[in-house]
Amino acid sequence: MTLTVDSATRELEKRVRLGKNPDSPDLLYTYLDLYKEKLSEVGVEASQAYITEIIDLLLETICDPLVPYQWRALCLDNIHKPVFDLSKLPKTKNNRRMLRNKTHEIGVLTRHLFKYGGAS
Repeated sequence: MTLTVDSATRELEKRVRLGKNPDSPDLLYTYLDLYKEKLSEVGVEASQAYITEIIDLLLETICDPLVPYQWRALCLDNIHKPVFDLSKLPKTKNNRRMLRNKTHEIGVLTRHLFKYGGAS
């Protein structure tokens, strides 16, 4: 079963990605709660793909210097939630590889971002 995402969810993703309301952390929390609801409706493979999209969206936001710093920091503070959900999926070879790759990517990008002043 594949995951269908409606236009309202896509608009919410866009607002999260661009940091349109950097003083409204509830926007991010709503988005993170919404994807958890959707995961209960689909299988493991669709869940893995969707969680990976969430992680990628948060990483893109964290690394985008055009997004307000406080929004990027909020995304960084909350990226562990989808990573944890990815780790809770059944331990297949593909899932372990995906989790290892995403964890490595987060570590490298955020270390680089904050070491070299990209978060100023």
